[in-house]
Amino acid sequence: MLDAPVSGGEPKAIDGTLSVMVGGDKEVFDQYYDVLMDMAGSVTYVGDLGAGNIAKLANQIVVACNIAAVAEALTFSKNVGADPELVYKAIRGGLAGSTVMDAKAPMMIEGNFKPGFRIELHIKDLTNALNAAHAVASPVPLTGRLWRCSSPSSHMVLRRKITALSPGTMRR
Repeated sequence: MLDAPVSGGEPKAIDGTLSVMVGGDKEVFDQYYDVLMDMAGSVTYVGDLGAGNIAKLANQIVVACNIAAVAEALTFSKNVGADPELVYKAIRGGLAGSTVMDAKAPMMIEGNFKPGFRIELHIKDLTNALNAAHAVASPVPLTGRLWRCSSPSSHMVLRRKITALSPGTMRR
């Protein structure tokens, strides 16, 4: 048996470039590696059974924190008088750059808040990450803070606040 969660969302599922994080017996992984690669862009063995799920939770922590940081940075840029689009272009090639930034910043700048993932699933992932972290007394303060902000009612409040800060779009 293997646990093999994926990352990349619908776009990467459609083009066959998902990232697969696999936990389980290494011999079983080696036996099925080519099958997994037929539907993915990368397949990585991360350890014993359950390690794939832990890698997925770690992935979701990073994604959630990155989305929040990108939104905060672009809102900050606009509020202090800089053009968020130019700031994005300036920082995306540096250490702050990420796949999440490249996927989400242009949408945020345009005022397109269409979710790429159901908020209920996002909350489920953050809840699972918090539960796993608490079970082993591993501090995850940013994840906890994001979880509190991610309830459907909190999500709508945050969206209204962001929209109020940047009516229509973030463009100057």
